[in-house]
Amino acid sequence: MRASILISLWIPILSYSTTVFASRTLDPSHVATIPKRSPPTNDEGIISTSLFQDGKFWFANFSIGNVSNLALLVDTGSSDILLNREKYLPSGSSKDLNKEVNISFSTSNSDGTGSESMTVHALSDAISLPGTNLIIPSQAFGEVTTPISPPQFPHDGLIGLSSQENSLLNFDPWFTSLCATHQIPACRFGLALGVNKTGMIYLGGVEEGVIKGEGELSKAPLQSEWVTWGDVVFGGEVIERGARMLMDSGTAVIFGPFDVVQNLFNLAGIQSISRVTLLREGVNATILTGYYPCATPPIFGFGFPSLANISLAESNMSSPVSNSSRIFNVAAEALVQNSTNGICTSSIYGAKDLDLWLVGQPFFQGRYIDHNFDNGSMGFADLG
Repeated sequence: MRASILISLWIPILSYSTTVFASRTLDPSHVATIPKRSPPTNDEGIISTSLFQDGKFWFANFSIGNVSNLALLVDTGSSDILLNREKYLPSGSSKDLNKEVNISFSTSNSDGTGSESMTVHALSDAISLPGTNLIIPSQAFGEVTTPISPPQFPHDGLIGLSSQENSLLNFDPWFTSLCATHQIPACRFGLALGVNKTGMIYLGGVEEGVIKGEGELSKAPLQSEWVTWGDVVFGGEVIERGARMLMDSGTAVIFGPFDVVQNLFNLAGIQSISRVTLLREGVNATILTGYYPCATPPIFGFGFPSLANISLAESNMSSPVSNSSRIFNVAAEALVQNSTNGICTSSIYGAKDLDLWLVGQPFFQGRYIDHNFDNGSMGFADLG
């Protein structure tokens, strides 16, 4: 893959189980913008930094070793920091961790096909977030050693924001290290991604000032980081309850189970075509693609928490789950994967043998999504 080709889903392949997409067995009404905020630390101790969008992905700048302003793809679907070859210059505190790991990432093309494989060498060095006082003096990360070219990630590399149990290097991830060293007031972060290429990440709490209305989140429980349950919605009506959903900021599209997505397209009255495509070497997948007139986009969305989970809140007063569900529709701008002569390709795809939803950027745009390690929940809200 050439550097100009975008990577659509950064989910590491550990082993294949019941699906060909998932890496592990895992039991347009409002257009928002993100206000720029300064200074980076607010009165509640929450630390924020801006993100920038390139293509369909979001990047933050980090300093690692003796290199400043490395642009890393922000990915909630993985856990490790991985740098492209020859991007790293060691500082005096650099350490060789004497470990190499072979890593593959599935669905590496912008249409959800393909894969990327690489060997990374584990190192540790000081990692800081420019414009803030956050620094981990000895943070493990991986440097790509092979292939030599082309670059494996857009820009300089990737930073994973999932948990240690999902680390392929088997070291504490960067955000886990922040929590362990008590540099942030709470072990949670929020992604606030607009539809106009402005974005922020908030570390240590919830920035209520950017949330629409009273700043209240619609909270859903976690099965694991960052897998929750939601309802599938068309035109404001729930068509499936309790669907498992992996919320992944490193995904350029939304994938859902083939039959459910086919039902969505049928309800919307839009054309769909299925095709067999090569997902990775030796593995084919049947993908369903939908097409609609750009002037009349369908209204697809998800409800959180799932109506199936609300009973948790009703039966347990200490549960973090909200006691009512809210519907969040995919913004019309984000529903467009591409367009030709007034016909748009939907950014929601169906896939055979997929038993959960992979919910990526089309849903994140225009949202504040809270990732709470402390109480095992995710929170959703529209941006103000």
